[in-house]
Amino acid sequence: MRQILVNIMSMLIRNASFVMTQRNGILKGSDIFIDDGRIAEIGKNLKHPAEFVVDGRKKIVMPGLVNPHTHVAMTLFRGTPDNFPVIEWLQKYIWPMEARLKPKDVYYGSLVGCMEMIKNGITTFGDMYFFADQVGLAVKDVGMRALVSSVIYDVLPENMRELKKLDQLLKKVKQIKSKKVRSWLGPHSPYSCSEDTLKKIKEISEKEKLKINIHLSESKSEVEEMKKKRGKSPVEFLDDIGFLDSTVTAAHCVHVSETDMKILKEKKVSVVHCPISNMKLGSGVAPVCEMVKKGITVGLGTDGPASNTSLDLFQEMNAATSLHKIKKNQILDFATINAAKCLGLENEIGSIEVGKKADIIILGTKHIDSLSGKSVESVIIDGTVVVENREILTINEQQILEKFQKVVDDLKAKNSKPL
Repeated sequence: MRQILVNIMSMLIRNASFVMTQRNGILKGSDIFIDDGRIAEIGKNLKHPAEFVVDGRKKIVMPGLVNPHTHVAMTLFRGTPDNFPVIEWLQKYIWPMEARLKPKDVYYGSLVGCMEMIKNGITTFGDMYFFADQVGLAVKDVGMRALVSSVIYDVLPENMRELKKLDQLLKKVKQIKSKKVRSWLGPHSPYSCSEDTLKKIKEISEKEKLKINIHLSESKSEVEEMKKKRGKSPVEFLDDIGFLDSTVTAAHCVHVSETDMKILKEKKVSVVHCPISNMKLGSGVAPVCEMVKKGITVGLGTDGPASNTSLDLFQEMNAATSLHKIKKNQILDFATINAAKCLGLENEIGSIEVGKKADIIILGTKHIDSLSGKSVESVIIDGTVVVENREILTINEQQILEKFQKVVDDLKAKNSKPL
């Protein structure tokens, strides 16, 4: 069964109880025909012959969820104390542990994060972390879609400064040879990167035609420190050095002023809202409704699993709905088509439309009023079944979890010793 599902070219989802589309609302009792990785037709009683037929009765069919901001390998650090302001949390706990990471550690941390995301209905994500090629390899092995970037700092030890080896890292990602794994650029933040580094990243972005993801105005102290140092907010600073435009996706934007939001709108910067991480780290609540009113594209992300104990966008949707009183259909856009825009992939994924990539999730209707990641039964990516009945078909979960645990145990042992 596994080999048949992974290799099929055409599929018919028959008589789905609910199909959630962007353009046509919720369709009832509809079929979806998938051919060569794309959605070929949507309608009732389709007659196309297909290699594999899915019974859609009592099922909800949705576009695959898109997580545009995470650090997926930080499954390795899940459970790290998080009751500190974000900068103290990074300096005291996260950066010292990351200094010990090896490529193999990031690979297994990423595999486990991908396993969790895909079973929660996330088919695509945007990542920022060390050894981006290892993240990309994990993405390929699980069968997901992702933009991966190495995180770039100037405040870390010399051996951790990824800018010096960025060309090599970009080549390594290309060598993965998967159309579902692409690069983008990941300067960590305005407070951890120098002006020269940020300008260099912008030059590379323009030359290589790559998008940029960056943490921006996440904490109050970050904004206050920038104003003391430069007399302007982080958003104003990035705008002044010519960094901001439609290639930039900014995570968090919790502490942004009216002026900041005007700049973000004018420069067509996308924003990723990570409500649970912001709450856990005490960063505050982003002015999401104001940003939406101003026409800023807002996607929904989980952040890393060290500052958010799960990689479940359904939980994020629930949190954002409660925080901002956002309508359910709008919050679904945050986790699908808006999130796809954050990655520059809105023409390929993020909605169930003819011609788009067949990235689709199928949920049961037994608990329709309380949907969660655990409601996801099957996952299709690029027209390929990668999860069936909550079993990942592309990898051996148990073997990976055993290797992952060994990596975690080794890291804990090393972290008990001084650097």
